[in-house]
Amino acid sequence: MKSVLKRVSVFAVSTLMIFSVLVFSACDSNKGNTEEIQSFYDAVVESKSALETLAGEIYTCWHAYVYKDKYSSVDAALLTAITNEYEAYEFIKANDEKLKDLYKTVKDSDLGDQIKDVMSAYTDYYEFVYNVSGSFTSFSSNNETLKKELASAVKKLELEM
Repeated sequence: MKSVLKRVSVFAVSTLMIFSVLVFSACDSNKGNTEEIQSFYDAVVESKSALETLAGEIYTCWHAYVYKDKYSSVDAALLTAITNEYEAYEFIKANDEKLKDLYKTVKDSDLGDQIKDVMSAYTDYYEFVYNVSGSFTSFSSNNETLKKELASAVKKLELEM
């Protein structure tokens, strides 16, 4: 009987040790992604801010063209907006490459679903602001929608981090 109890005890302890090692390894591998996830989050927040700045300037210049006859064409209004916020315009483009690289490293992490939602919302907003098309009315309404979608996705990721 003592032999059976000893074997069961050894088996239980061994199983518990293996389980502990597996859990610790899983937790440890998530820690490896923590810095990359934080870098991804920070890059998205920076791009979001720059996108909002550029979108705001596009709105202002386009509005001045439509309602105040300030510019000779939509293209002139958009060019003025880009010129006025050239630093944001360049930052957005440069940071886009960084975001894509970071995304590749974090998309399969434990926060992969939230990260994919953020990247999808970011890509939609990036394409919308960086490659402006449509009418002033559609730009105005779509800008708010896309900005809110990105903010919401970023907030959800932040809450899970």
